[in-house]
Amino acid sequence: MKVSPTLIALLHFLFFIVIVIINVGTSPANGKTRLPNVHDEVSHQIYIVHVVKPTGKEFHLFKHRKEWYMSYLPNVTLASGWPRLVYAYRQVITGFAAWLSQEEVSIMKAMDGFLFAHQDDVLQPRTTYTYKFLGLKFDEGQGLWYNSDYGTGQIIGVVDSGLRPRHPAFDDEGIPPPDGNKWKGECYWGPPICNN
Repeated sequence: MKVSPTLIALLHFLFFIVIVIINVGTSPANGKTRLPNVHDEVSHQIYIVHVVKPTGKEFHLFKHRKEWYMSYLPNVTLASGWPRLVYAYRQVITGFAAWLSQEEVSIMKAMDGFLFAHQDDVLQPRTTYTYKFLGLKFDEGQGLWYNSDYGTGQIIGVVDSGLRPRHPAFDDEGIPPPDGNKWKGECYWGPPICNN
C-alpha cells in the first residue's frame, strides 16, 4: 500500500501540534501553566544557566540530569508555589532555564560547575519583509538592494522561525509567484500555508 506524501505531511503536522500542546500547556512539576504570579515576576526573571558536567559523571536517565540541575537552585518552587525550573536542556547545551533573582545568580556563581548565566530576554520577531532591519534603503535608486533588483528571483528555501504560517509576516500580497525556471519544489498544504 502506497501512502501519499500529503497524508505523511499531515501526520507530521498533527504530531507536531500535539507535542506543542503537551509541552507548552503545562509544567511537568505540578501541572500548572508556566506563568508565575506578579510578585514572582517582579523579583525573579528567567535566566539560562550554563554548567559543566562533573568529570566521570554519567546521567543514564534524563531525570538524573534534571535532579543535578535542580541542585543549583535554592529551592524547587517560588514563594507562589510555581516551579523554578522552566526547562532542562539535554541536547544543545548543558544547562537549564529557571526563575531566579539577581542575588540567587550571584550565589550560584560560587558553585562547582557553574559557567555563566544570562537573563532570557523577550525579543520581538523580525521578518524578511523588514528591510530596515538590514539597513536597506527602499527608494533611493542606489545601494545593494537596488543593485540586486530588490531581491527579484531569490528563493528562500527554509524559514525556521517558529512562527505560524498564517502570521501576517508571511502574507504574500504584492509578491509575484516564483520563477518556474528556478522553483522546482511543491507544497503539500496549499494556501494559505504555502504562498508566493
